[in-house]
Amino acid sequence: MTPKLIDNGLRTTLLLGVILSLSAWGLASATAALSVAAGSVLALFNGASFRWTLQRLNAGQAHRRGALMSLSILKLGILFFLCWLLVVRLGLNPIGLVIGLSTFTLSIVVLGLIATTPASWQRGRDASASAWKEGG
Repeated sequence: MTPKLIDNGLRTTLLLGVILSLSAWGLASATAALSVAAGSVLALFNGASFRWTLQRLNAGQAHRRGALMSLSILKLGILFFLCWLLVVRLGLNPIGLVIGLSTFTLSIVVLGLIATTPASWQRGRDASASAWKEGG
């Protein structure tokens, strides 16, 4: 994954978070909308930390891979703690929080579907046909 692809994923995560929060507000309640929004914000921070780790690995700091993986485990613990805090202490809807947290994963699916539109299929067929003609 490249930082540009992750940036596209983060923008799509933000857009999906807004759409799903507004949908939760209209279909359920303000608490559900707040839960989805909080989950989306956590997903954005999670994606941004993933991008930061990827940049460090691509910048030639692979010799510090153990430290970066330790930071990833620490980040996961912080994420779990924040989810617990939001659900148990602040009373947010756990299903809405999970829907919000899934926006980063959904953004990857959306970007994959956009990349496999019929126009890109045609470009792929054209590239395959020209490669076949050049090789054979």
